[in-house]
Amino acid sequence: MAKHTPLNRKRIKAPSELEKEIGGRFKDIRIANKETQEEMAEKLGKSVQTIHNYEKGITKLPYVVITTEQGKVFHEYTQNEKKHDMRGIRHHDMFGYEEGLTEYLNSVFSKYEPEDAVVNKMRYEALVAAIDLLPDKQRRRCKMYFLMELTVDEIAEIEGITYQKVSESIIKAKGNLEKILKKIKFF
Repeated sequence: MAKHTPLNRKRIKAPSELEKEIGGRFKDIRIANKETQEEMAEKLGKSVQTIHNYEKGITKLPYVVITTEQGKVFHEYTQNEKKHDMRGIRHHDMFGYEEGLTEYLNSVFSKYEPEDAVVNKMRYEALVAAIDLLPDKQRRRCKMYFLMELTVDEIAEIEGITYQKVSESIIKAKGNLEKILKKIKFF
């Protein structure tokens, strides 16, 4: 006996692996932004059920097809944005301390107190002094990374070595810097 599908019900096609992967990436982005499905739905003007269906690959996400060149430009742009965000995180007070001016600017434009600027300046000076105590390779790479604000990729290109070697060197240097700063009781 053959099964009959009611006329008013559509057959739902199972999502493809690609649709599931795209949905999973959509979910990863939502989670990385620390948003709930409800917050994402409100932000996009969609229902919570639609967001759920996007994440499961049931409902296809709207998308735009771009060329490889456009994709490369977009990728480069996002990489640069991430790089600038990281530089901002690594270097809070990049202009240094000037008596009177720094206090005024921090009081007007920042949630930090004037004393914070002095403490940041002292931390910066301690970091520079600690970097000078590192072995040659670590010192050179840390100066490029922390003081000149170069990325690991840029340092690797300058030195003609792999990303991995520069990354390992900076990680070791961070450990050495921590030990040096603990010795001088800066932490």
